[in-house]
Amino acid sequence: MVAASPAFAQSPSPDVLRDLAPTGQLRAAINFGNSVLAQKGPDGAPRGVSADLAAELAKRLGVPVAFVPFEAAGKVFEGARAGIWDVGFMAIEPVRAAEVMFTAPYVIIEGTYMVRRESPFRDVGEVDQPGIKIAVGLGSAYDLYLTRTIKQATLLRAATGGGTAMIEMFVNDRLDVASGVRQQLDAYAKDHP
Repeated sequence: MVAASPAFAQSPSPDVLRDLAPTGQLRAAINFGNSVLAQKGPDGAPRGVSADLAAELAKRLGVPVAFVPFEAAGKVFEGARAGIWDVGFMAIEPVRAAEVMFTAPYVIIEGTYMVRRESPFRDVGEVDQPGIKIAVGLGSAYDLYLTRTIKQATLLRAATGGGTAMIEMFVNDRLDVASGVRQQLDAYAKDHP
């Protein structure tokens, strides 16, 4: 006769707790600027994959979770520099990797461009040309990536407003291109044909 019992993970070591939750709670950065990962619930509380992962990690550590909200990824990174959170959810980027440690990716998010219907651009490779103005969120993964890769076009950075600020800049300033998370750009394009 064999008895089965549920497998329980070992309790985290004091060193792990000291590293991940030095204040006795898990301070988790939540970026509301990327609605694919996090949204505000009806009560304003974080929900979505980032909030779920943070809550589960805190549960496994045996500590409470304290959400530290941000409106943009660049602000999350600034928060890391200030030491106000213990874990965060942001794109792996060489600039950031110089200052924070990353795990393996838990999700792949596609970044792309959005242009007006009358734009001559039909391929992302066509955008990097002299005189072309690209709206991008300041400090976003797209800003960091495009800063390294764009050689001729001009990047104009939307400093506030999270994940949709670059769309507002693109529209209001009649720029050539907006860059960002595919789902956000697709949703805007669908609602504004």
